[in-house]
Amino acid sequence: MPRGTEHILVVDQEEVRVALTKESLKNLGYQVTSQADPREALAAFKEHPAIYDAVLLAYTKGAVSALDFATRVRKLRPNIAIILASGSLMEPGADSLFDEMLAKPVSLSALAQALHRGLATHKRTVRLDRSLSPAQDRSGLGEILLVEDSPVTLALLSKWLVKAGYRVREARDGQEAWELFKAGGAASFAM
Repeated sequence: MPRGTEHILVVDQEEVRVALTKESLKNLGYQVTSQADPREALAAFKEHPAIYDAVLLAYTKGAVSALDFATRVRKLRPNIAIILASGSLMEPGADSLFDEMLAKPVSLSALAQALHRGLATHKRTVRLDRSLSPAQDRSGLGEILLVEDSPVTLALLSKWLVKAGYRVREARDGQEAWELFKAGGAASFAM
């Protein structure tokens, strides 16, 4: 069964399933933030979108539908893994928002595999913050390969570097950094 260390946001409107999913994913090595209220989960994501590596939506309908939730998340972070586990059918075309769609009930093995595939397809690349004015746009400073195993520290450092005008490629460990460096290199790297 695949394991990981990434930070997953789990959203399910049933408290018991939220707790079970959180503990199961933590046992596989993941860092997990869980929420039973989609509105609170979306607010938490909006506040710190860079700290999450994937979102697991284990519900379909509610005050904020899974489809609406995924749409809002994609606007904030287009390159994030979003997994849907649902017991009901989705609207046609909804599958383009989700990296994986699982039918409930979902085994831990199937969930772990779906997370692994979703995370693997989304190489985390932080783009230059386009909210900077042209006078502040220092994109010519180059690219940095940032290596850090703490998702919170990684997110903070990336944000600072991006605001300073660097393009940032992120790696969670030395092996991932080496693979990224071999694949495309970077002018500089930081650990």
